[in-house]
Amino acid sequence: MSEQNSTGAKKPYIRKNSFVFEGRVVADATVKAVGEKQVMSFAVAYDSLAKVGVKPDGTQDHTTYMDCESWNPSLNSLFASQLKKSTEVQIEGTLRVQKYTREGESHVSKQPIVTIESVKLITTPRRSEAAANA
Repeated sequence: MSEQNSTGAKKPYIRKNSFVFEGRVVADATVKAVGEKQVMSFAVAYDSLAKVGVKPDGTQDHTTYMDCESWNPSLNSLFASQLKKSTEVQIEGTLRVQKYTREGESHVSKQPIVTIESVKLITTPRRSEAAANA
């Protein structure tokens, strides 16, 4: 799929809701049954810079945590056993917010969830680290 720019040349299609980031898995991935489907869930911590005037350049590392989930059976079977605490990953997916009802009132979560479309393992924890984190 492609679009045309003002000169008439085709430009590549860019998906509007695409989120790509790298970070470390916070805890081992879990897979749970939801009805007849399986969902793999885990959280990833990644650092971003915030302007708060702490470093000489005026920035400070700020850790952000993203909840991730996959409803894709192929991804789940391939990665569920590999996504252990401290594994460094690159995640690509779409952002969505969770809608829920509590005491008859509709609510929307403030923290978005990443619905995973692809996972790339960058590094895995060393055996000594994995044993220490167990």
